[in-house]
Amino acid sequence: MEKGNIENFENNQEIEEKKKIEIIEKASISADDKLSLALLLLGRKDVSFLGNAEIIRKEGDELKIIEKFKKELEESKKILDEAGFSYRASDIKLEDEIASFSIEVAKNNNKLLELTRACEKGDDKKIGELLGFPKTAVETYDTDEALDFEIFFKEELSEAEREELAKSGILNFVGFQPSREHWKEEFMEVKKDQEIIKERAPKLYSEIVKINKY
Repeated sequence: MEKGNIENFENNQEIEEKKKIEIIEKASISADDKLSLALLLLGRKDVSFLGNAEIIRKEGDELKIIEKFKKELEESKKILDEAGFSYRASDIKLEDEIASFSIEVAKNNNKLLELTRACEKGDDKKIGELLGFPKTAVETYDTDEALDFEIFFKEELSEAEREELAKSGILNFVGFQPSREHWKEEFMEVKKDQEIIKERAPKLYSEIVKINKY
């Protein structure tokens, strides 16, 4: 491919990426779901999950929640189609007084198939790998070596450490359970997510950093 053609190809890719980022930023879905899709689009992960769940607290709520979820499901599908993702959506389920729906999302059909198979097998490590989580966090997931970071943050970190983390905004970009031994290195990977969102999805970045997680 000649130099001029390469430059045109790269420019077209950049324009297309910006269009898809705008679709995600304007979507009527949660900030966390937007972040997940943006990181998928920008190559920081291979798959993602969307969805919602709500407890049915009183008689009559069931139909309201189902109607709300129908709209959310259709809106999510529209966004995924416009952004060009592969996905597999569940029906809205009612189980033990909980209404829910979920969508498996991937950058292509091959990765979607990998995700579906991992979910069917209950292979949490494979799912964590596809979600782009740090290797050490994936390996310690659901073990005594994993951190309940909210408790760790409040009870084990010094005031100075808490202030530094809060000021950095990095906590709003952590989507996994860190490991006790390697959480600082894992957060360096999260920082890369934070930086790429700040650079290439600035509106979403502004929305994310406003969230008070701790």
